[in-house]
Amino acid sequence: MSQLDQSIGLKLRAAYLSFHRRAQATLAPHGLTADQFVVLSFLAEKDGVRQRDLVDATSSDSSTIGAMLKLLQERDLVERIPSDSDRRSMLVYLTSKGLDLQNRLVKVVGDIRIDLHDAVTDDAMPIVTAALDRVAAAMQIPANGSDDRT
Repeated sequence: MSQLDQSIGLKLRAAYLSFHRRAQATLAPHGLTADQFVVLSFLAEKDGVRQRDLVDATSSDSSTIGAMLKLLQERDLVERIPSDSDRRSMLVYLTSKGLDLQNRLVKVVGDIRIDLHDAVTDDAMPIVTAALDRVAAAMQIPANGSDDRT
């Protein structure tokens, strides 16, 4: 077996792309992308958060989240309101229309969640999630923006 066949990077990529493509195909008929569904789902659990908190929680970047929120707001799925404590900070809320859509789509993506969880045994789940957390942390861009280790 070649080194490429054993590459953790390629295996992570293949797993993520399979999962993402399936989610995209499942959500597309409902007019939502997988990433938009993630934002709506986060807001369904924790509404009224700073835009920056959404960036962090979804492992995204501020320009992507900003553009996504603009589209979701145009569809009346979310609203952005300036924070009372800091007018520069926008708080993001799910509208009733957004909550209704998110609640409907949770059922639609149910089979994906079941298949994803079935792919990892209950005993292995804590090990796999801890390993993925370590990989995500290890792959963060250094604060100086450079990965020069020399």
